[in-house]
Amino acid sequence: MAAAPAAAAVPALATAPALFALTPSLQNTGFLDWTKSENVKLYSKAIEKLDFKFEGKPDQVILLAQAVQNRAELCGFNRSIMTIPDEEGTNRNLITEHGLLSYTAVTNWATTHIVNQETRAAQDNMMLYQCLFGSVSEDVKKKLIPKTDMHKVDNTTIAALYYKGIISTVEVETKATVAFIRTKLINLKDKMKEINYDIDSFHGYVEQQVTSLASHGKVSEDLTVYLFQAYESVPDEEFHKIIKWKHSEYFMGVEDLSSKDLMNYAQKCFDVRTTNSDSPWLQKSKEALEFEAMTATMNKTMENLKTDNLKLSKALKSKAKITPGTGKASGAAYKARTNSGKYAWKDVAPKTGEEHTKSKMGKQYHWCPNHTQWTLHKPSECKKGEGSPTANAAEAEGEEDGDADDDSSNASENAMASYAAACAMED
Repeated sequence: MAAAPAAAAVPALATAPALFALTPSLQNTGFLDWTKSENVKLYSKAIEKLDFKFEGKPDQVILLAQAVQNRAELCGFNRSIMTIPDEEGTNRNLITEHGLLSYTAVTNWATTHIVNQETRAAQDNMMLYQCLFGSVSEDVKKKLIPKTDMHKVDNTTIAALYYKGIISTVEVETKATVAFIRTKLINLKDKMKEINYDIDSFHGYVEQQVTSLASHGKVSEDLTVYLFQAYESVPDEEFHKIIKWKHSEYFMGVEDLSSKDLMNYAQKCFDVRTTNSDSPWLQKSKEALEFEAMTATMNKTMENLKTDNLKLSKALKSKAKITPGTGKASGAAYKARTNSGKYAWKDVAPKTGEEHTKSKMGKQYHWCPNHTQWTLHKPSECKKGEGSPTANAAEAEGEEDGDADDDSSNASENAMASYAAACAMED
């Protein structure tokens, strides 16, 4: 019996060579077939909320950009929807250069590559939009509702436009925005004081402004100078000395520092200082402390003087009324002075038959029956009883005598000042 022929060998199936990709989403270069479970899993992963919720705070813009960029790299969005040409045709990155992409430029791009297209880019656009929508707070969503039409092209929501809308809740994308950001960088010294010299918070603020400026294609050429000004305003003796030394080296050309290098250096100095329990942060120099103490003492002295002057003023008003235009006390607070010494003769009335006019010390005097004194004015010129009861009082008391020695021309004023001071002391 003849032997059975040997079975023919079954040819091995050819195995397709594996394609390298950084993530599973990059394996498929065409659109995704949603009937396949692996693609559905990719969709679920792509539309997940970001690790934090964007609440429209300025310091969250950098975090949002980093989170979206990470999601784009993970899900393959970088290959399809993150690079968009501006109105001049220059490709721009949506995350880092959104300020250079106008709404018109994004709309033109979306009309060609997204709207009514059966492409991976159209799928990625929808997944990124769902991710962004779920990652913003209700307040941000409410702000974007009036701008709904700005995020759509032919009733298709464009993720890139929605992202620009989210950023606009914090930044106004106009030419004035760049000038405003530059002004913030110029005033870094004021910001440092405002945040109580917290270097960590300060660097976060600077990064935010630099990122916003870069998104508009601009840089701050003098940022290093502004940083030095801010660091040197920190009232910590050791930190100030270190930064001052670095500043000197920079201006002498010994070391060429970029703003990034300087920020890294300052951050290390801050970290070292804050870990030193023997010398707490914001430790002022001995000279600064002495100056503050002296200033406080001076301010207290000035305050006390102000209080004393106020008391004196009140005492003056309550103890004596001042005749307008004369500066002299009137009414019950005023009492006419009795002449004495070489002026005692003024109170001696002329005897019967004697003249009522006489010369004394080169001046002509008249007996005034109203004042019952020898005065420089004539009886017919006497104003006593007309208006103020002290009319002609200075003349009657000899206060107009220029050569008076015992009775100075400021006798009444001095007496008034002494009286007011005494009243203040009593109070």
